[in-house]
Amino acid sequence: MNGRFPKTVARSLLRLRAVGYAIAVPVLAVVWWLHRSADVGILAVAAALALAWNTVQPKRAGTTWALAIDLAGTGLIWWMFGPVPAVYFLLAYVVVIAAILLDRDRALCMITATLALIFGMALVHLVAHALPLFHGTTDDWIDWIGEFGLPLAIVLYTAVIMLNISKVVDESRRDLAGSEKRFRLSFEGAAMGMTMFELEGKITQVNPAFCEQVGYDERTLLTMTWRDIVDEADLEAAECRLRRALEGGTTHWQAEDRFVRSDGSVFWAGIVATLIRDEEGNPHSYFAQTLDISEQKAAEEALAASEERYRSLFEGIPAALYRTDPEGRILDANPALVELLGYPDRDTMLDLDVHDAYVQKAGRKEAIERLEAEGKLIGVEEQLRRYDGSTIWVRDSSRVVLDEHGETAYFEGALTDTTARHQAEEALRESEARLRALFEHAPIGIAAVDLDEQIVAANTELARMLGRPVEELEAMSIADITHPEDQEIDLALREQLLAGEIPSYRFAKRFLHANGHTIWVEFSVTVVHDDQGAPELMIGLIQDITERRKAEADRDQMIKILEATPDLVGIIDVKGHMTYVNRAGREWYGLASQGSLPPLDIAEMIETDSGETVKDIFRTLRTSVWWTGDITLHAPSGATIPGSAVVLPHR
Repeated sequence: MNGRFPKTVARSLLRLRAVGYAIAVPVLAVVWWLHRSADVGILAVAAALALAWNTVQPKRAGTTWALAIDLAGTGLIWWMFGPVPAVYFLLAYVVVIAAILLDRDRALCMITATLALIFGMALVHLVAHALPLFHGTTDDWIDWIGEFGLPLAIVLYTAVIMLNISKVVDESRRDLAGSEKRFRLSFEGAAMGMTMFELEGKITQVNPAFCEQVGYDERTLLTMTWRDIVDEADLEAAECRLRRALEGGTTHWQAEDRFVRSDGSVFWAGIVATLIRDEEGNPHSYFAQTLDISEQKAAEEALAASEERYRSLFEGIPAALYRTDPEGRILDANPALVELLGYPDRDTMLDLDVHDAYVQKAGRKEAIERLEAEGKLIGVEEQLRRYDGSTIWVRDSSRVVLDEHGETAYFEGALTDTTARHQAEEALRESEARLRALFEHAPIGIAAVDLDEQIVAANTELARMLGRPVEELEAMSIADITHPEDQEIDLALREQLLAGEIPSYRFAKRFLHANGHTIWVEFSVTVVHDDQGAPELMIGLIQDITERRKAEADRDQMIKILEATPDLVGIIDVKGHMTYVNRAGREWYGLASQGSLPPLDIAEMIETDSGETVKDIFRTLRTSVWWTGDITLHAPSGATIPGSAVVLPHR
């Protein structure tokens, strides 16, 4: 119950003064009416003015004005009734000041002492009222009022004040006790931790929830300071907050600090702190409410880590990622997308209207309609325009994200640059067109044959060679057009080719023309593999060698004739070297009957009777169909043989 009187006491004293003035005004008015005294009239007017002030402007009739009016009243009473009544009134005036300004216990003591003093002085004055010291005799009615009535009124007034103060103090004590009880129940039963500590940091009060949070009992905590609980990493920040509050900053603040439990473990606490000030506004202590937010911080850290992983993935993934709203604004874009579309930076790209990026303007609208209908799109090919105006092909995979009302919030997806693939496909198409043209217009027959030897493709030259339409050939097999005697001539080679033992093979075989005659062909075969490296097709290049085979047969017949003749027959190239000589010539020159000829210079082997050289003979053959003349042949052994020679040019 220490401290100053509450404001209710001061308000009660002011109300009592108003009541006192309300009683004094009619009493003084009656006295003035009976005696017509100017002094009493002045005092009545002064009391009436004081009553009017307290009634008309009660809010402004505060303590300061009340004391000023009472002090003026004391001077007026001194002038009218003398010093003794003025002393009584002044003592009552001191009682009012003490009740309002002094400490409660001291004020009660002073009020009690003043009351006893006034009462004692009044008794003395009643016994010795005729003494000159106390303002003469009491013959006059005014003197009787001033010397006897006024002290008794002051005694009564002071007694009323004392009784009212006692009542107010009792009520205040009961209210304060109830308030303290309610605070204690709230403090002790609160689920949040609560603590109070001095400006220096010493803990003065804690509740059970706080004890449970930090793992200390109440007795131990009351021997500690808040610095013993806060983790070292957060001490400096906590000190700064307290200093700012003391220096006139906010008196309420929130913070998140790490606390250290009694077992050394650390947990995060959410703190709501208040700087408490006394009645004069001076800092008195701190009050803090704490809540264990370790799980919340862990969730926030997990969320932050998740967001960081997402952002790291979003920023670092090589795929171009985007997020756009239905109106076509880009909400987010990763560096890969900025690079893909060739923009100088992300901010510049965010100013882009997505519709302007589509080469086909209707592409965006069609994509949105499909997304809203299907929810997602996978692998849609689009052609986009880059920042520099060039175009690229992309593969777009996207989905719709809905808001809490089920409406489209935004679209998000990934773009993959497929320009190289499109260029490769275009190049492939061009290559295929060139190959098709080459296939169709090649001067030799070409056939694509599957592993069962079924013809799957044939060109026009092969169709012409065999006298059949292309469509008819593509319905036949190689066996259908092969001479019966040559059906299995290449069986072993084909098996080696398909086994990967040889890359290709070539051989001569006979095909059947549509009219039934035989065609000799040179058949060159290679294999085409699939993506897994397995044989898929065989490609055959087919050249008609029927005429060549006939010429070779004629040549063989001629060689047989030449080999049988006894005359020396040879073939000489334009450089004068012997490339062929028949059996008679080989025997005469002592050459082997088989194998290649050694280097033989015809200029060293013959001598003409006419003196012409081999060069002269070649010059003659440029303009003549033959040369004839007598010659002498010289063998390597030194033997010579004369004869006649006929030289024919082969053009």
